[in-house]
Amino acid sequence: MTSMSAPVESANRSSTLLHNLLWIAQAILAGIHGAAGVMKVSASLADLAVIFAWTSDVSGPLIRFIGATELAAAAGLLVPSWAQTRIGQALTPIAAGAIAIAMMCASLFHFARGEALALRTTLLLCGLAAFVAWGRYRSARAGRAPDRA
Repeated sequence: MTSMSAPVESANRSSTLLHNLLWIAQAILAGIHGAAGVMKVSASLADLAVIFAWTSDVSGPLIRFIGATELAAAAGLLVPSWAQTRIGQALTPIAAGAIAIAMMCASLFHFARGEALALRTTLLLCGLAAFVAWGRYRSARAGRAPDRA
């Protein structure tokens, strides 16, 4: 019995580790996108230009739209997984995949502007979002509850 239970215990530990890493990644992404979204939706454009240099070269309505989508992304990362429904299993990887695509576009934008720090940040967020999309898609495809990776 011991030889059979060791692989099961190892698989359970791996599943638990992946589950925890996915929640950490989701929380980081949701926190960053939520905070950035609130700033872009609520702060004055002049204040945003001090924080984000690129905002002085982009229209105000586009900045507000980006902020709104960041807020939606933050909600899309957390709410479906908490809902524990079949639809929730599908929405979290979709939200994470959309964030990965948006961060890739943002990376191209910052690369074109020569903004190395912003480029590194958006590439890191893109990788983190891709990891969440992969992990949550894997869980949903296996038919597991969203809170069990």
